[in-house]
Amino acid sequence: MVIGDPYDIAVIFEYIKEWNGDSVFTNGILAFSMDGILFPSEALNAMLLRELKELSAKLESIPQNDEVYGLEKGMCFEKIYDMIYPDDWDQDGKAEYNISPTSFLDDDYLIFAVGSGDKVRLLYAKTEYDFSQSRSNWNDADIHEWVVEREALNKIANRLKNLTDAEVRFYL
Repeated sequence: MVIGDPYDIAVIFEYIKEWNGDSVFTNGILAFSMDGILFPSEALNAMLLRELKELSAKLESIPQNDEVYGLEKGMCFEKIYDMIYPDDWDQDGKAEYNISPTSFLDDDYLIFAVGSGDKVRLLYAKTEYDFSQSRSNWNDADIHEWVVEREALNKIANRLKNLTDAEVRFYL
């Protein structure tokens, strides 16, 4: 199923019958399409019902931050990463900037979002987790970005919420 416009912003998911032992699970693939580019570029196993419900909530609560929004791409990604995952373990992170589904996080794919007015800037990258430093690493050249209307994300969030609230059976 495709929700949104793949050449603007869309969430794409599909239930994969072979990945499910019985009808209790809703395993399938989940991806974003931003400017016609799929992210991630590989098929990841997602627990669809849970992850789509979480994604809907995340898309509805993207924070406004004009200062961070205006930073150069690499600096913006790093600033948001540091806000989400502060060096000081006693400090709470600002998880609302992270819209990465759990299946993405499990494979080190990050999607960050920050708003300014009616626009939302999405920054996304495949990272590598350095266990010795307890931090992710990335190359600035591998950070992608896309700016969308907040309304487009709200429409996707509402559609996902309606689907998951109705507990749509993805396998029918």
